Amino acid sequence: MKLVFHLGYPRTGSTFLQTNIFPKHKEINFLGPKNYFNWEDVKINQSTLDKFRDFYLLDTQNDFKNNVIKHFDKKKINVISSENYLTSKNVINDFYDCKYLEDLLQSEELEISFLIVLRNQYDLIYSFYHHAYGQIIQYLKIKNFEKLINKIDGGLETSSQSFVLKLFFQQYDFNLVDKKLKRLFKNTKIKYLFYEDLKYNQNIFIDEFSEFLKLDKVYTKNLFDEKKVNESIVYNKNQYIISPLKYKIIHNKTFIALKNKFPFKNLLKQYYLKYFVYTKAKKNYDEERLKNIVKKYYKQSNKTFFKNTKLENKFDY
Repeated sequence: MKLVFHLGYPRTGSTFLQTNIFPKHKEINFLGPKNYFNWEDVKINQSTLDKFRDFYLLDTQNDFKNNVIKHFDKKKINVISSENYLTSKNVINDFYDCKYLEDLLQSEELEISFLIVLRNQYDLIYSFYHHAYGQIIQYLKIKNFEKLINKIDGGLETSSQSFVLKLFFQQYDFNLVDKKLKRLFKNTKIKYLFYEDLKYNQNIFIDEFSEFLKLDKVYTKNLFDEKKVNESIVYNKNQYIISPLKYKIIHNKTFIALKNKFPFKNLLKQYYLKYFVYTKAKKNYDEERLKNIVKKYYKQSNKTFFKNTKLENKFDY
């Protein structure tokens, strides 16, 4: 039985895959925990994934295991897709969700592989910081993107805040992730794809994606055709964010109920998003300088990563 963990990274087209490819592909049994195409068809949700470790440690796993295994398909490629796997929490905890699932299902002759989509670290950090701004600044305690990157340039001092920042930047260390996965999952296959291919040259991405998962390339390509990869919220080349206050408002149960009661037309929805939900992000800094700081910070790690994986660094990470 084959299981592929799609680990992310966040902001590398994960939502695109979870909407247009994984749940629709005839050769894939998409387990979850997200299914933007049909939420009622989520077989293993995030709550179930979170329970893997508890049930494993408590050794009360029989009923839980049976409830999980029933969703697997021995003829199709089983896929679990979650960007949460590459957050700092899971990296420092040695991917325990994946490891405990492997142990839980070891009697099923489970063959596990990993799929990871890479993107240059500056764009990863920039996109994720602004995409999840309302949540990120609560634990990073930095409300300005330039100040965040300057923390790297100034050296991360020893303090409680610096420890959190180190963990945040550590999750984008491709070499660290690669070494951990190879140590924890012996003889497993890890496939690295490039977001830049997905965005600008889908044929290369589709070929490698299909070959790794052993999927029908023609059928797979038809699912990709004319589908836009999810992007950051940008209007007139300006980056927009959700402030903490607006984040609380739009996630308020009463507000959600009202929004669902009065569905938005396209034009009204654009106005609602642009002027009520999102706030224009300030960008009065030298972006090239920040890019160079990030590139320098990951330079040696990236060099080792591409050497060890024998991947071509074709986008100059």
